[in-house]
Amino acid sequence: MEARNIFKKCVLVVSCVPVLTIPICLIGCYHRIHERKNRVLMIALDGASWKILTPLLDEGKLPHMKYLIENGCAGRLRTLKVGISRIIWATIITGKSPQLHGIIGNLMVDPYTNDLIPPTTDMMKARAIWNILSERNKRVGIIGYCVDWPAEKVNGIMVSSRANGNKYSSLRDAQPPFSSFCSKKTFASFLKNPSSFPVRLPEYAAWGPDCDRFLAGVAEYVCKKNTFDFFCLYLRGIDTISHFCWGDTSRYKDAIPEYYIWCDGVIGNLLKRFDKNTTVIILSDHGFMGALPSREPKYFFPKVDDPFEAEGVKMFTSQEPGPAREHLKQALGGIQAEEDGGYLFGALADEPRGLKFFVDKACLRGSAKYHILLGGKEYDLLDAVTKIPLPGNHDVNDAVIIISGKNIRKHQRLTQASVYDIAPTLLYLSGLPVARDMQGSVLTAAVDPKFLKEEPPVYIDTYENGKKATVQKPARSPEEEAIVKEQMRSLGYIN
Repeated sequence: MEARNIFKKCVLVVSCVPVLTIPICLIGCYHRIHERKNRVLMIALDGASWKILTPLLDEGKLPHMKYLIENGCAGRLRTLKVGISRIIWATIITGKSPQLHGIIGNLMVDPYTNDLIPPTTDMMKARAIWNILSERNKRVGIIGYCVDWPAEKVNGIMVSSRANGNKYSSLRDAQPPFSSFCSKKTFASFLKNPSSFPVRLPEYAAWGPDCDRFLAGVAEYVCKKNTFDFFCLYLRGIDTISHFCWGDTSRYKDAIPEYYIWCDGVIGNLLKRFDKNTTVIILSDHGFMGALPSREPKYFFPKVDDPFEAEGVKMFTSQEPGPAREHLKQALGGIQAEEDGGYLFGALADEPRGLKFFVDKACLRGSAKYHILLGGKEYDLLDAVTKIPLPGNHDVNDAVIIISGKNIRKHQRLTQASVYDIAPTLLYLSGLPVARDMQGSVLTAAVDPKFLKEEPPVYIDTYENGKKATVQKPARSPEEEAIVKEQMRSLGYIN
């Protein structure tokens, strides 16, 4: 239903009423949708896949998600074929195509320096849901997102996923800064969130779950202290673990299902903070599958902590003191391939973030099988390496959407839901008009028919005000850019 049609109906109804009552009736009718008491909780699970969800649901290991599905709607979410998370999540939160919202890759050109940098919020050309809701006096909480730095000023709280560190007073990492809504002691507790992950992961795969634990702690704290009209928590750990551990049948075989179970617990904790006037949306940007074979195999050493442990180093981190580094350099420098006596690791160099080393590629060429001796035990060299692509790869045909709660149908399977539909649906559920320039539609198949009849979608032309039409000068932090690039590199996103 068009907004102007509502206006016409109001005029007809009040035309026989004294003139002085007309403005009051019009205002009451036109703003009817704005007064709707409905909260929206969105939990973004990067990389969540029905391939893993379905058996865990059948086994009763995801009680909170199972409850939401049984009392709502679920299905596969149509996503972008490009399969790049930053592009997809930007589409989800704006309702616009990459060409319109401006996020077009894992790295983008800084127009002022021509440097390739991770996309920032000030490079986004379309307004995100948190901008639109904030401008209309809706209180929002955004705890992490795929493109979330620098944190933007909102009517509520926005915390960047980069805030997992010594960022207590930083305005770039949280708006308002942590110092305005929690004590230093509380902030420290987020960094040491006791909500530990049950499976011990190697450091190369742990940065995603570490960030998630921090953000989950922040989310539970701010929801306990505040009331939000729209709240979003973004968790990236499923994606990082799936890349490294997909198909693992040995040491990390339980890592992926255990992490889904951990995420379900986080969902349960947040559900306690929201009342019956809440609609819950859980979604992913893509699913996962085994990686396709590469024509020209390249190798990555994600399991490098195994030889570390064999040489007496339990877990190497970038903060290891000098003596431990020297011990490790000597241990690695002495590893030889049994077949030809060649040294596996060469030119080990100290860098601020850890050790940098090179591998003798001769050991990886040809059909010969090489072995190395570690701690007096023989190992197959290829047990310590993984081909690139990593074992897990994005599956754009297995993304997840679950919608449950107030005004939502029960036992409904969603078959046509698209990433373009999320932003229009969030606006509708929040009691705001849907913008015609958004490229999706309200997910009416998920809405209770009675409510849909009483409250049909209302439309306006656009929420864009020109402020984001062109890319602004992006905020820069070379140190953090290097960290984000290294994370992308570890996942095979960039060379």
